[in-house]
Amino acid sequence: MPSHASFIVIIVTKENYTSLTQGLAKYQIEENEFRIVHWKYFYPYNQPYTEFSAGDIVMFAGKFVVENLDQYITVSYPCIIATGDSERAFAADEIPLSAPHCLFTIQVTRDPKELEGSTYFDATNSQYNSVTNSKNVLMKLRVFYPTNAPRFSFLRPNSIKTNKTYIVSGFIRRVTTDFTIIELTDIDFISTNVSSVQYVQESTSSNTSNNRSFIDLIAEDVDSTTSQQSKRPRIITSRSSKQSTVLPPIVNEPETPIPTPTPVNIGPETFQSQKGKKKLSDLALNCLEPITVNSSQDRRTRVEDAPDDDNDNLEFLLQQEANEVPKKTRSGRTSKKSKK
Repeated sequence: MPSHASFIVIIVTKENYTSLTQGLAKYQIEENEFRIVHWKYFYPYNQPYTEFSAGDIVMFAGKFVVENLDQYITVSYPCIIATGDSERAFAADEIPLSAPHCLFTIQVTRDPKELEGSTYFDATNSQYNSVTNSKNVLMKLRVFYPTNAPRFSFLRPNSIKTNKTYIVSGFIRRVTTDFTIIELTDIDFISTNVSSVQYVQESTSSNTSNNRSFIDLIAEDVDSTTSQQSKRPRIITSRSSKQSTVLPPIVNEPETPIPTPTPVNIGPETFQSQKGKKKLSDLALNCLEPITVNSSQDRRTRVEDAPDDDNDNLEFLLQQEANEVPKKTRSGRTSKKSKK
């Protein structure tokens, strides 16, 4: 479980090596009250590094761990606050007050309790110490915060539970043989546990579901809604792709000079070819073309070319219509008789 810390120190000793430098430093937690910290600074690979000397006031940022009551920091970034003088050391009032502000991933080992307006709980943190090369260094922590502070009004009595994993940040106030006491400044909830606790939850999901806090349920609900929102654009994309297959392809026609109009024969073949056309551009061009009629192929009879109506022909046609009507009525009657 990684950690992080930042605080201001004054360099006491410094030993230089090929790829790193290390030594001792001290920070002033209260006026004339100092704490010793072991530090190690690995030079950045193929990058410029910050050079400082003993007696300088430097801000350290890096990985922090407490092992056997000793404090260690693996420096990732040093920032020089003031350069020391070999002839004159800094006075106590010239050194800024500072306490390590740390960030830990913890696992709660004891339920919260209230004492004199404060709430505290116990937790552990295990990590690697880069200064001593020690693995799985176990830190026992006691975290406290003001119960009625507006900053922690979101915390309820049952929000922090045993065997749950959280990310906390706070100031190192004291290191004892039993605990490293941290004054809480912030806490983050993790919806699922890690390490061995995670495997226990997977095997006994029915039991752990009853132990989930309301924060865990809210976190899971937020994850489900975000996953549904992330799927919506995919559905829209698939629909648009299906619709694109229905649309006709766009053909870029080369620009050609408009030809001179030629006579077009209007006949059954011409109307069939126009019905088969799907492009609006072709239909528009056909409307612009002049329509001419070829008398040799046009079989229709114009009114002015029709023969004059003779009286004999009219009498003959009327006589035929009169003869056809009784035939139809007779055939209808005979068909009804046959049906009966």
